[in-house]
Amino acid sequence: MVQEYKRTCYSCETVWHSLKSREDAIKAGASAETGQSGQQGSARSCSYCGMCGGTVITMGNRGANGSKAELDRLRTCPSCGSHNYFEEVLEQEVLE
Repeated sequence: MVQEYKRTCYSCETVWHSLKSREDAIKAGASAETGQSGQQGSARSCSYCGMCGGTVITMGNRGANGSKAELDRLRTCPSCGSHNYFEEVLEQEVLE
């Protein structure tokens, strides 16, 4: 099962999606600062939903500021920049 957030902006009614696993990884990276601050994230192609711009950042330890900025970007309406949205979690079965 793949879980994703479906967010609907209260200001402009734009709908956007974000993978729950991606946000969980960012949160875990921010809270698990273990002194590996020299590592950088690496990019790879996204094969899940295609809604994230086609690139997933594999988290090294980018520090709390980079993680907070990435979470903020995922939780901001891509059309109007609002942070005022309705959120629901959708589950989709992955077929192999």
